[in-house]
Amino acid sequence: MAALLLSGFASDQPLKPPRYDIPYSTEVVTPHVPWATTLPGGPIRGFFIPTVSQGRDMVELMQRLALQPTTVTIDRQWDVNCWGIGDFYGHEYRGERDDFRIVYGYAEEELTRATPFEVMVLPGLNGWSRLTRPARDAILRRVREGAGLVLLHPFVGDVKGHPFQGDPAEGDPRIWEVSPLVGVPDDRVSDRGYPEPNLEAITQARWEVARPHFITEALDLDLLPSGERGGRFYKYEARGEVLVQAGGYPVVAVKAYGKGRVVAFAQVGDGFIPEPVDPVASRAYWDYWEYQYALLARAVLWAARGEGDLRIEAAKASRGRARSRSRWRRRASSARPWGRSGSRASCARGRTRSSCPRPSCGHPPAGRAAARSWT
Repeated sequence: MAALLLSGFASDQPLKPPRYDIPYSTEVVTPHVPWATTLPGGPIRGFFIPTVSQGRDMVELMQRLALQPTTVTIDRQWDVNCWGIGDFYGHEYRGERDDFRIVYGYAEEELTRATPFEVMVLPGLNGWSRLTRPARDAILRRVREGAGLVLLHPFVGDVKGHPFQGDPAEGDPRIWEVSPLVGVPDDRVSDRGYPEPNLEAITQARWEVARPHFITEALDLDLLPSGERGGRFYKYEARGEVLVQAGGYPVVAVKAYGKGRVVAFAQVGDGFIPEPVDPVASRAYWDYWEYQYALLARAVLWAARGEGDLRIEAAKASRGRARSRSRWRRRASSARPWGRSGSRASCARGRTRSSCPRPSCGHPPAGRAAARSWT
């Protein structure tokens, strides 16, 4: 009788459908600079949408910034989204051509929960309007109530020209209300269902700091490939405070939306950081991605918690000698989230860029990067 009662009780409980996604962990370690792996207040609680093809970006960010992430993996390429995760190989698991309803449903499920997020990091994918209406409403509500938001190539999405299953009849222009970068034309979707970057909306120029801010403070943009080296970006208009500009266009901008802080990047690429460059053609022989991750990590930290209690006012490293000088201004905390020695990019051993013998630390080997930025 007891067994019958137990079996009857179990059958009355609704079974939660499995989620065909993957977890992200730092179990497999790669060379990296631990920019801010210890933070006052503990790890940042955030929601992230990594792509399948560039999913390692999520782990790389976790190695460099203290995070407690909730993730939903979505790729803008329908076939990569469907078959890219080998454990779930088939249309019935993650969708098919012009059908992303399963994975966008995962995003809706997480965003509409009561789980608090300090920040949300959203790539453009195939457009803001492809997210479900409840998910979009939840994002805007969370930001108005104080959550941070980091947008990577935000755009409306061509739901009229190439609708996906479950898309609204009209695009949702509210993305331009929350984003500090606005007005870029949509990337297109081909007849075969593949995204096509709008090349007319993309340009290339040297990235420059437009004004001082926590996100760009003491970060040398000469160490990011831009201009002739690469660094393509979309041509936006600014509706916020521009932090990084190139060729007269905003590349990184910030604004407030309700009680929340929003950062937007105009970068080209399918991952969390800009597309990689050819090291031979660009002559970028150092680990430039460390500084791309540093810029992203600062944006995530600022969007989540503001400027905090520590600011870097100046930093210098002498070329050819293991010596660095910096000037710090502390308010309440003695933590140093952007390096242990006080230089702009000190390695885990406390060495400066010019003296560190290990290129894997993220410092360009001596003699290979512009000395003018190390004075």
